[in-house]
Amino acid sequence: MRKESRPRVMAVLRNFVIDVYSFSAKASPAAANRHDMCHPAKSVELPSTPIGERNGPEG
Repeated sequence: MRKESRPRVMAVLRNFVIDVYSFSAKASPAAANRHDMCHPAKSVELPSTPIGERNGPEG
């Protein structure tokens, strides 16, 4: 990875994490992050759960 592309790669990873947290049932990304830090096993469940079975903000 070139030095010039590192900020772009970090932005993509940050946006991916924000999108994953938006599908969680937590009030905010910060709350979801704190929950995942305390329950690492459950943080693996969210990406492996089909979208239709998630309890996201829209339903």
